[in-house]
Amino acid sequence: MTTDMVEGGSFPDFQLPDHNKKIRKLSEIQNADALIVIVARGYHYRGDRLQHRLLVPFYPELAEGHSKLVTLINGNGKAAMGFRSRVGAYWPFLYDSKNVIINALDVADKSEEGGIISHTFVLKPGLVIYKVYNGYWYWERPSVEDLRKDLRMLHREMRSEWGSFQPDRPSGILV
Repeated sequence: MTTDMVEGGSFPDFQLPDHNKKIRKLSEIQNADALIVIVARGYHYRGDRLQHRLLVPFYPELAEGHSKLVTLINGNGKAAMGFRSRVGAYWPFLYDSKNVIINALDVADKSEEGGIISHTFVLKPGLVIYKVYNGYWYWERPSVEDLRKDLRMLHREMRSEWGSFQPDRPSGILV
């Protein structure tokens, strides 16, 4: 991976087609929210399938918690649409048929298998890297609980009002 793909570094603002062939820019998907970016090999890899299936029931929490999720795959629109529909995902799957992701992030698998080494990035607003997970081995990928903890800590940094809200209590009620 390139040297700036570390915590505090800047993640590239990829502009790629999504599963519906609409060109999407990561910064526009992220807006002012936290963003989880999964760089995946594809549906035919068990680790990627399992990781994504576990994220499906977590996705409503992301939406409620002002956080976004996007998957980037090397391939074409058919592969992106197929992967997304087979795991039952609701978030955008962007595809790269020109190896832009592999070259920009230096995530090529140089073993006999080839392809991409799966990674998960948790990003602060502005595509700033908060956390990086190298998913070459399955147990190096973040669990839903890992992501929940990362997002909790990230939102504490992002939101100055975190923890300061005190609801008005009606008079006469003892607390």
